[in-house]
Amino acid sequence: KYFYDLSDTTYYTLTLVKPFNPLAGLNGLELLLHKSNVYQLEFEQIRDAQMYIGVYKQDSLYSTGGNTDPIIGSDGIYRGIINVPYTGSWVVADTILYNGRIITNNPPPIPEFIINIE
Repeated sequence: KYFYDLSDTTYYTLTLVKPFNPLAGLNGLELLLHKSNVYQLEFEQIRDAQMYIGVYKQDSLYSTGGNTDPIIGSDGIYRGIINVPYTGSWVVADTILYNGRIITNNPPPIPEFIINIE
């Protein structure tokens, strides 16, 4: 997912690496965060952001507990845990704090990923 921050005229790209095949219950969450200028020709990895996730059922806004906000690892991947307790479509919304301010739209937090559990 990519999003634009008007205040610093920067494009950000949030890449969902994991879960690839999510199951009901706890799933590892892995994300990459990059920024680029308006021309989107060069991308710089961001390693000092703070992320706060929310997981909720898409059709009912039921929110889950047991989630762990992603933190950066030495390899540049943000890792956390999401809880999707049963089948259906779930939304993983990410609020990102970078350089002392929130760069994602809030509320609602965007970007968001849809996780489908069958």
